[in-house]
Amino acid sequence: MLTPFCGAGKLGFSNGRRFESRVHFAYALVADPLHKQGKGWYISDAVSIRYFDETTDTVSLVAGGAEPGGIEFATGADARFWHINSLLIASDGLTLWASNYDNGAIRRIDPQTRKVSAPVSGYQMLRAIVWDRATPTQPAESVMYFGCRTQINRFTIWTPGGDSRGWGRRPGVTTVWESKNTYCRPNALTVTPTGHILWGCGTYRAIGCLDPRTGHTHLMANFKSLSADTTATSAHSTLFGSFVLSDHTRELWYVMSETNSQLVVTRSTIRKLTLSPNLFLVPKCCLVICKKTNRSRALHCLLF
Repeated sequence: MLTPFCGAGKLGFSNGRRFESRVHFAYALVADPLHKQGKGWYISDAVSIRYFDETTDTVSLVAGGAEPGGIEFATGADARFWHINSLLIASDGLTLWASNYDNGAIRRIDPQTRKVSAPVSGYQMLRAIVWDRATPTQPAESVMYFGCRTQINRFTIWTPGGDSRGWGRRPGVTTVWESKNTYCRPNALTVTPTGHILWGCGTYRAIGCLDPRTGHTHLMANFKSLSADTTATSAHSTLFGSFVLSDHTRELWYVMSETNSQLVVTRSTIRKLTLSPNLFLVPKCCLVICKKTNRSRALHCLLF
């Protein structure tokens, strides 16, 4: 069942009561591990990050403002973002990460001090960021993958001997896969417990599976037939949204949006793809989508 979750359904930038607050593009949502009742949520709003507390029914600002900006180090309302696509949070709740598409950066936010930095920058079309939870030689949440332009990259945040809230001895970025086709752009990612990376390419309307240990990738599904325009040069004709894995049904749930030449979303659908057993998936969770019309945008939650 699809129900309103947060937002007034009108364009704007404002905080306050749950259904009186206004957002622009609510792309991502993650739960706050430190909330005592499990009802705290971080929400990305294109140029800001908000916090929604269900127990008080209020939305407040974590970082960012009403206008886009650069990647300078800043705190709270002085920080600037430009098109936030994804959010990740450490299991201890002490570090929040955001992918900044138009700034080509991964932003690091301390929820307690609200300080914002950019440890990774210079990557065009940076969209999805996901944890690597299947590398036994690395501590949990010390490595993430991110998709940008034609690449999938591995960001080592810290290594043994480092501080989980800061940096280790050898942080850095390496490329685990790069497409030879300049139109293949992995704009959605998720990682299975076996370490395989599932990626969605909107240009080719395809979903692939990558083994980062070998660099081998193969197509799992192709949806060119969904649109009359099937040329590779029709970039952004399709966009993949949230990728969610369900272990009990072995299904990949995802949001698929069709856009016109002006990049206006003309149709969004929630679809599923059944995967092979050897990818053994993660527990069920929820999809978060932004319901969008010409005059309204609101965040919705689909539970399954």
